[in-house]
Amino acid sequence: MKALAVGERQLIEIAKATAIGAKIIIMDEPTASLNAGESEHLFRLIRQLKETGVSIVYISHRLTEVMQLSNRFTVLRDGRVMGTWQTGELSQREVIQKMVEEEWKLPRCDLK
Repeated sequence: MKALAVGERQLIEIAKATAIGAKIIIMDEPTASLNAGESEHLFRLIRQLKETGVSIVYISHRLTEVMQLSNRFTVLRDGRVMGTWQTGELSQREVIQKMVEEEWKLPRCDLK
C-alpha cells in the first residue's frame, strides 16, 4: 500500500467498504491530494455507488464538488448545524453566506 498513490489507496479503501456490503461511506476532503484526472475518476465512482444504493457522506469545503455530487447538503459551522438543504435550493453565494454569517448574538453583559 505504501507504494501506491493517494488516489489508488482511496480506491482500495472504497473497494474494501463495498466488498463488506457498506451502505454508507464517509469521505473527508477526498480530493484534497488528488489531481484533476483522479478527482474525475472518484466522482464517476461516487455516482456509480449512489446508483447502487450506497450513501456517501462527502465532507468538503469545495462547494463545486458538493453541488455536483450531492442530493442534499448540510452546512456546519463551529460544530453547529446551520441547516440542511436540497442541492439547487440555494445558490453557491447563499451557501457561503450560511457558512460565514452570524446567526446568533451573545447577550450583552454589563459588569459593574
